[in-house]
Amino acid sequence: MKTGYTIEGKETNNIEDNSCLAYSLIDENGEVYFVRRGTFGTTIGQFLNPWGIYYNPGDEKKFNSAVGKRLYEYNKVSKSVYELYSKFLQTKNEVYLNQAQRNL
Repeated sequence: MKTGYTIEGKETNNIEDNSCLAYSLIDENGEVYFVRRGTFGTTIGQFLNPWGIYYNPGDEKKFNSAVGKRLYEYNKVSKSVYELYSKFLQTKNEVYLNQAQRNL
């Protein structure tokens, strides 16, 4: 089973959608969590913040052919980081984003 959160902070089962920023899935090893993080430029290593100063609408879809990566790709994270980031998406409170980044 797959559950994700969109830019609007809403739950979704369609993790293939570009607006999905974080998702969890259940596999043979238990539940696994993923969050989108920057891969190059000023956002490298940062979680995607749709209300931040470095975000431009459509960044979640961008692909850099020179690097061969998307601007934001899913990275495996712990349950606590996933929960904090999901809470940030739901509330738009950057305290949760900062805590999630510190817990990496």
